[in-house]
Amino acid sequence: MVWFKKLLELGEKSEFIHEKLSLSYAQNSDYEDAIYHRKQALKYNPNDANSMLVIGAYYERLSDFEKAEEYISRALKIKDQSLSDEYQNLGTVLNRQKKYEKAIKAFQKSLKEDPNNLMSEFFLLRTKDEFYADLDSKIKLYEQFIAKHKTSYFVKYAEKRLKELKQEKFLEED
Repeated sequence: MVWFKKLLELGEKSEFIHEKLSLSYAQNSDYEDAIYHRKQALKYNPNDANSMLVIGAYYERLSDFEKAEEYISRALKIKDQSLSDEYQNLGTVLNRQKKYEKAIKAFQKSLKEDPNNLMSEFFLLRTKDEFYADLDSKIKLYEQFIAKHKTSYFVKYAEKRLKELKQEKFLEED
């Protein structure tokens, strides 16, 4: 990091220098400086979706979920490849902000990009659990998930949550 700072002091500026400084700051958990230098690198290549995703991840670590959402969303508009993981990431950021309706749409887009993305499917289930008020709907969603993914590592959690929901419904009926 010292050498890259020295290059800046000597008037040398480039995408490479700022990118490496950003990575160095991030390794030290200094995300504000990491963001600053990644944004400087972005000035050389404004359509660099990977840099935007990195900036979004740094904002997420700073718990600035709105900025994280902004940069991840910008990156998604630029990328051509399967965006399943990126939509999944956007969905988790939206969940952290309790924007469940938007998160549901992001997870659905993730699954449209990759129908086999079990993690996005599970996150969608959990988001619907948070968003929906109707216990019967929640129970049905968990039962469907468990039936579809009998061998998944998420099934144990889903079974536990299903049991909780059924107990909650039983207590409501009394």
